[in-house]
Amino acid sequence: MALGLLARYPVTGSVGEAKSITFFFASLASDRMSGMVPDEKGGQAARALASVVALWMSGNVDFSRVVTAATGALVDGLDSPALRDLAGRSRGENRFEMLDLVESAFAELGEPFPNRDDNSITMWKLRLRCGDFLAGAITARNLAIWGHSLFGHGGPEAVQELVLLEDLFESSWRFEPANDADRRELAREIELATAAAQKFLALPFP
Repeated sequence: MALGLLARYPVTGSVGEAKSITFFFASLASDRMSGMVPDEKGGQAARALASVVALWMSGNVDFSRVVTAATGALVDGLDSPALRDLAGRSRGENRFEMLDLVESAFAELGEPFPNRDDNSITMWKLRLRCGDFLAGAITARNLAIWGHSLFGHGGPEAVQELVLLEDLFESSWRFEPANDADRRELAREIELATAAAQKFLALPFP
């Protein structure tokens, strides 16, 4: 984990994506969720899947992440023919055909199709990005930029610690660490972002 967080460049490709999605769904199996009845846990898994679909619809992630998210939803107890079909697809599928399949999966699960502008989905987007960061797939600065761009200073109190990170990071170095002072600053950024991401992921979500 430490090596992943200290990497200056984000992990890219299917390995990095699978790692961050795995971390994200693993957070759903935390002690907080272990006491839930199946319907409650299924609801959390459905909203987690919706967040990934919303990112895909917005062009922020490719289809392979939807496939991985569908697999995670099955592991967390959701099930339907379309969801199983979705979990078995590849990243190169036709977008329009897959949109129909994704809509069918949500219909079969009795869940509303995600609105990419819905505030609850936006919170899940940030939750997903926190998982990306803790898995080493994006940098602390990437996470700070995401938090600030999604909500800004007028957003919910729950996200403000992440939003304020960008203000803090703006005053420090912007490029590769060139000396020990820069490396200490990078380590400090990672420490602050890690604490903020872990705190955000620990919050209960509706």
